[in-house]
This record gives sequence, structure tokens and C-alpha cells, in this order.
Amino acid sequence: MKQQKMEELRNYRFGEKDGWRAVWMGEHRELNLAEFLKVKRYLYANVQTIKEVHLQQYMQQSLLKEVFEWMDTSPVLETIAITIIDLSVESLLGLARVIQKVHSIQTLLLMNHGRALPIEGLKHVCTALKSSSIQRLILRGYEDMPPLDDLFEVIQIMPYLRSFSLNWSNIGEENAFKLAQVLSKTSIQHLALDACDITHLGTQAILSAILQCPTIEGLNLNKNDLAHDTCVDSIVELLAQNRIKELSIRDHYTMEQYMRIARDGVRECLSIEKLEVFPHGYSGHEYENAQAFVRLMGFPPLLKSLAIGRMNSQRGIVQPFLKRLHSEEAKILVALVSVNHVKRLGEHSPLRKLPVELIRRLNDFLNP
Repeated sequence: MKQQKMEELRNYRFGEKDGWRAVWMGEHRELNLAEFLKVKRYLYANVQTIKEVHLQQYMQQSLLKEVFEWMDTSPVLETIAITIIDLSVESLLGLARVIQKVHSIQTLLLMNHGRALPIEGLKHVCTALKSSSIQRLILRGYEDMPPLDDLFEVIQIMPYLRSFSLNWSNIGEENAFKLAQVLSKTSIQHLALDACDITHLGTQAILSAILQCPTIEGLNLNKNDLAHDTCVDSIVELLAQNRIKELSIRDHYTMEQYMRIARDGVRECLSIEKLEVFPHGYSGHEYENAQAFVRLMGFPPLLKSLAIGRMNSQRGIVQPFLKRLHSEEAKILVALVSVNHVKRLGEHSPLRKLPVELIRRLNDFLNP
């Protein structure tokens, strides 16, 4: 029986801690209706425990209706993640029905790579979001985003929404200005707009709006046009407000702008916990640039994660100092001064107990 069950589930992956808590469908090869019907009874039998559903690229469009009907019966579903599936208007309407009916949903992720999102289908989802309890809303990787008036209207009346992401979606200038106009009316705490094809005019509008939004504690504007003095002025002012905890602002800054962010912004910010900022286009000088940046910024008391260079410069920056440390300290330092990307902190991360002495020793290294 067990062997038969495993054969029937071969195109699914289940997280089985404390029962079936999560299910992935269409992860490795094409999933058709006949295969879904084989596993359908297992899904319904465990509908009381499954909290996460991940629908992935090898799932046929015809299956979505069946899956959404099953989701409708869930009393505990918290996360819906649909990745690399070209959603039709009909599919988005089915998703909207699930959102309206299942009030336990906290996270909704729609992700694709370079495809368009049907505007009529998005309207159905927006209507459903009005009465939802969703806390994290993510639309990632969509090209040529249509006008998002409906979406920006609905995020103003989502009382539980805390995290809003449009990363890698080409929202463009017009949508950036519209988003800036409504930010102060939302409850968003973390805004992610990585690589959204926004010029410095749009990023300046976003930054100006955030300066008036005391709820926002995390901001990602990586790979947009930030390297203008007006944007740098706003970044420095935002850091000086002492409320931003996470900030990702990579762009082609001049060295003067880069150092000003360190000296006038980060150094004055007592709230910053994660920071990602470094200039592109200075190959061969990463080590010196990183040293200069850290010297100017000092060590904010809550800083846990810092990205100040490119991956190929990591060894050159930290290797000399690692030789002076014990192995466990070295692991902590690599996470603290990660120059390729910001490390995610786990619940049991040693960074939560980062010794003050280690920070002092790093400071001594960077300030010989």
C-alpha cells in the first residue's frame, strides 16, 4: 500500500512535519488531470492540515479548476504560491473565488518570468482582496505591467497587508507615480520594488512618499535609477529618521554619493538592521571602497547584515581578518559582512547573539 501511495504521489512533494503541512504540484514534470485524480483523495483527506500550496510550472491549465475547488474546502490554508504558470482570466477568476472564501490565507505569491498578467483577471483578484486577511502580497517577474489602478486602490483598504512586492515586474514610470500617491494610505511595512524599470523621477516620487509613511520599515529599490543627487538626498533623510530597519538600494552611484550615504545616512541611523548598498562599475577597487564605506558608516548598534560589494570581492575584503578569528567567529563575520548578498537570518542564527567584541575587532581591522 505504501509503495502504491508513493507511486501515485510521484509528481507531488509534501512537507510532512506534524502531518501534511505543505504540498508542491507540478514541480518536476508535467502534471495532467489523470494523475491529479489519483492523488485527489489524499488532498481532501488532509485538507484540515495543509497550510501551504505551491503550484508550479509543469501543472496544466486544465488542472487549476480542480485544485481551486479543493482549496475552497480548506479551513487552514495560509499560503498560495503560483509560479511560472501563464494564468488566464478564467484561472485568475477561480483564484479570486478561493481568496474570497478562504479567510485564513495570509500570503499570495504570483510569479512568472517575462510574461504579461491579464488585466481583466487581475481585476477579479483585486475585488477578492478587498475582503481578505492577506498580509503578504507578491507579484513577481511580470513584463509590461498594465496600469495598476485597481491594485493600488485595493491595497489602501487591506487592513492586514504588511508586505507588498512587485520585484522584477516592469511596472514603469506611470505605475510608480500612482503607487507613490497611495502609499501613505496603506498599512504596508515592507515595500519591494527590485528591478521594476523605474527612472530617477519615479524612484524619487517613491522615496518622497515613504518619507511621509511612518509605517514603512523595509524598502528594496535595487536596480532602479537611484544615482541622482535628489534620490541620494532622500535616502540620507530616510536613514536619519531612525525608523528604517531594512534597506536595499544598489545602483550606479558615484563614489561621492556612495560615501555620502555612509557618512550622512547610515552613520546617523540607529534603527538599521540590514543594509545592501554598493556602487557598480568600480571593478578592481571593491576592497578599498568597502573599507572606506565601513569606516565612514561606523557600526550602527542593531546592524546584523551588510552587503557592500560584489561577490568576487568577498574574499579580498574579509579574508585577512578571518585569519585572526576562531572558526565560529569567522562564520558569524561572513554573515555580518556578506558582500554578495544579504543573508537571511534564521531563528537560531548566531547573529542574534553577535558579541560586541567581534564588532569592535572588525572595526579595528577596518580602521588600522
